[in-house]
Amino acid sequence: MKTQSLAQIVSMDNLALSTILEYWKRYEPKSVLLALAVLNKRGFVISERLNKKLDEFCENSEHSTIDNYLSSFFKENDLDPNDYKIPKDELSSVLESKYSSLKSTAKFFSVINTIMGTVCAFGILRLFGIGDTLTALYLTASTVITILIFSAISGIIKILIDVEANTRKNDNEKI
Repeated sequence: MKTQSLAQIVSMDNLALSTILEYWKRYEPKSVLLALAVLNKRGFVISERLNKKLDEFCENSEHSTIDNYLSSFFKENDLDPNDYKIPKDELSSVLESKYSSLKSTAKFFSVINTIMGTVCAFGILRLFGIGDTLTALYLTASTVITILIFSAISGIIKILIDVEANTRKNDNEKI
């Protein structure tokens, strides 16, 4: 059975959370209850199909209703259903793994910028040395433009990661 931490569950979208409810047999009861609590907190309307799945989940766990099960879960774990917090180290580890590919992309553009900067430097040196001045000007101008574009892309990716991370932290404070 899969176990999802509170930080992982809070970082999921509604579709992923409803999938946990749909396939509750694959998950630990704690993960199912946390997914339901987060969906309830977000105001997500549980469909009739999901309600049937939750009824099966309750029957399997020997609880009369999902509301009773959820209440007892929060009492047993000493959590407030209206204000539960995610430990910062747990949240940061989830965010790190979630954005590793974007960070790799930003790093790729940074490496390309370094290479292009080197090409630009050789173009400038060639301008002052022996060689075709027009080719050197073209090389220098094109690399400068490429550096600016790749720097912008890399910066945008980093900004998006920061905005998303800050949004998740703020959402965690509200949940």
